[in-house]
Amino acid sequence: MSEVLQKAASVAASAASVLIQGETGVGKELVARHIHECSGRSGPFVAVHPASTSETLFESEFFGHERGAFTGAAYARKGFFEEADQALEPAAPTEIIWEPKTFLPFHPNGMKFEAVSAGKTIDSWTIFSVGGGRLANEDTKEQDVPRIYPLKSIAEILEWCNDEGRTYWEYVEMCEGPEIWDYLDQVWTTMTDAIQRGLNNDGVLPGGLKVRRKASTYMVKARSFTDSIASSAKIFAYALATLRATCGPPSVNFAGKAGKS
Repeated sequence: MSEVLQKAASVAASAASVLIQGETGVGKELVARHIHECSGRSGPFVAVHPASTSETLFESEFFGHERGAFTGAAYARKGFFEEADQALEPAAPTEIIWEPKTFLPFHPNGMKFEAVSAGKTIDSWTIFSVGGGRLANEDTKEQDVPRIYPLKSIAEILEWCNDEGRTYWEYVEMCEGPEIWDYLDQVWTTMTDAIQRGLNNDGVLPGGLKVRRKASTYMVKARSFTDSIASSAKIFAYALATLRATCGPPSVNFAGKAGKS
């Protein structure tokens, strides 16, 4: 045991992550706590067991929630990350400067990121959006996106379909391959799930603005309208639901204990 503690103390001085393996009950958490205590970090040690956290409470447990954020949230609660305090770097103040009259030589659509400490720029990165979802700068080669569809416009595709006696979906399958339908089915499922989550959630959105979720309210109103108006109202409710479903902490995958252990 003394050898284990000596190794733990030796790695505590570094900033490297440490993976501790062993059977249940051998004391992995005690070793992790010993590393934390020997590291000199001022923040508390927070032991997290993701496997014992239910899926429905995962975000709340790790990221916390405000009072009224969802049904049953009678009080605000800190998440594991906030409890760990200095386990994560605090959010630095960010300033966005818009300079539409500045023309950069590589490409007009450019963004320059600067990391500033004590009033001095310690690092910078300039990148350009060159179209078609591609990013490039002077130090990187512009990525070539393969052309999947030989025809460039819907009008050309429709003309080809008329000339060849084919349907639009047959042209899509010819260019994409039959596996495109499984992919689109996955996209459809993901979209409908996002809408359903947005419609089922109530309370307020994460953040300090306390903006209430309204998708479910608009859906109730949409169902009371006549058919001509209900369709547009439902689309608006779906759009709100999708937007609200994406508002929140990012998804995180954990394979073991969270934090430096």
